[in-house]
Amino acid sequence: MATRKNIVPQAIELFNSYIIVVLPYILLNKARLLITEDNYEKLDALVNDPDEGWAYLHHLHSNKATKNMAVNLNLVISETSITKLLQMIYNDIPRSYMTSTDFITFHISVPKLTRGVRPKITNIPFGKIHPIGGGRVGFIVRTDTEAKRASMETLADVIWVEGIILKPGDPLPIGLSQCNIKFTSTSALFNHQFPVEEIGNRFACFLHYANLTDDSKSGPVSNILICIIA
Repeated sequence: MATRKNIVPQAIELFNSYIIVVLPYILLNKARLLITEDNYEKLDALVNDPDEGWAYLHHLHSNKATKNMAVNLNLVISETSITKLLQMIYNDIPRSYMTSTDFITFHISVPKLTRGVRPKITNIPFGKIHPIGGGRVGFIVRTDTEAKRASMETLADVIWVEGIILKPGDPLPIGLSQCNIKFTSTSALFNHQFPVEEIGNRFACFLHYANLTDDSKSGPVSNILICIIA
């Protein structure tokens, strides 16, 4: 689900305090929150790389003897990279998986999902997935009433994606029980980043429109979608 742009603090010391708390918290909770190992390792490298990580640059910045314009510039670049990755990580976490502690730790507002009584979703999402490059896969999803453009089911909170990466020779999944990759989108037109080492493999998945407050009202599952990760 989409997050506000100002979740991650921007002032240097506030940002540093935030990262000190968030990084170990993500390590402890990444499996529960469906945060990929690849994304955690990227985040850890951005923070703890001994030559150009945030922690090292912040140490230089905090010392009058080593603080200079180059350090300040690299600190800003590091902060921007970490913020962008955190936003991507947060956007991929299903809000229904999050506890009150998660929302407080990440500074994410609890979503307002009290939209009154909603009927059960009956629409099956029609989707296309295609390789973009660099390990990214693009998704175009529409309802049965919108033949020419991406469209979101009005009764749904998110589009739920459940899939699996297939190496050459692996059989296609026959149902959700075989899928170990899960993520969501509040938009009908979206991308998902896979680890670059998966380039050349296939991603197979199923979609459904989801009601996050009452899963019994979520919609039926789509036909299988497949593309090569490029």
